[in-house]
Amino acid sequence: LAVGGGSVMDTAKVARLFDSYRDRQLEDFMSPPLGLGEAVTRPLKPLICIPTTSGSGSEVSSSAIFDLTAENVKTSISDNSLCPTLAIVDAMNTFSMPRSVAMYTGLDVLCQALEAYTANPYTMRHPRPTNPRQRQSQQGSNPISDLAVVHALRLIEMYFLRSVESA
Repeated sequence: LAVGGGSVMDTAKVARLFDSYRDRQLEDFMSPPLGLGEAVTRPLKPLICIPTTSGSGSEVSSSAIFDLTAENVKTSISDNSLCPTLAIVDAMNTFSMPRSVAMYTGLDVLCQALEAYTANPYTMRHPRPTNPRQRQSQQGSNPISDLAVVHALRLIEMYFLRSVESA
């Protein structure tokens, strides 16, 4: 169970991964070029995520983003099996956020939506794996994400200022 923001949920994803892979190293699963980007082939235990902020979307993503302090970079582990089993999203959880947290997480939502809106289609990447299941799930746009991002931008336009003002 992970209750918190994106970092909490991503930490739970990695902990869940290493519960099944106690014999492996972090670098085995980290995305290239820092890691080997190995696929997750063993079953993982269920993970329920309950976000208390907005912005990361970690409760519904198949990536775990984290700081690799030894290299002073942000990197990820990405595999479809990392996606949480269940996400419980309740807007009431965000009502106790301080105004600054509401503003910063709202800007995070906006930045991630803009990034998705301007992403190149996966088919433009070269070289790319012949099997789509071997690619990192967060890379490149697709028809489903294109529809979702347009809707997200409309919601941001309608509710961002209101969420900050009511915090």
